[in-house]
Amino acid sequence: MRNIDQVLALCREDGDCLIWQASTNSRGHPKVNHTSGRRWMWTHYKGPIPQGSFVSLTCECVGCLNVDHMVLSTKAEITKKSHARPDRKSTRLNSSHDQRS
Repeated sequence: MRNIDQVLALCREDGDCLIWQASTNSRGHPKVNHTSGRRWMWTHYKGPIPQGSFVSLTCECVGCLNVDHMVLSTKAEITKKSHARPDRKSTRLNSSHDQRS
């Protein structure tokens, strides 16, 4: 199990973003200790996530783990935001606009 110091050591700074450099799921979303990296970071810094809530990013960089870029959203809010973006080709949650390699 990784602790917060180990997690932060596996991130690189890119502007205000903290880009995860270790394991991801098939869509490029960070995984920490076999769970969503965003959920892990939110829980570590801000506490429990209410049932039915999702951790969304304000920066929209799929690999970012900066908790200052995270907000709690409902699935309906995420879907509405997704449909409002002209560059979206699908309604996939939190697709990155920039992989920041």
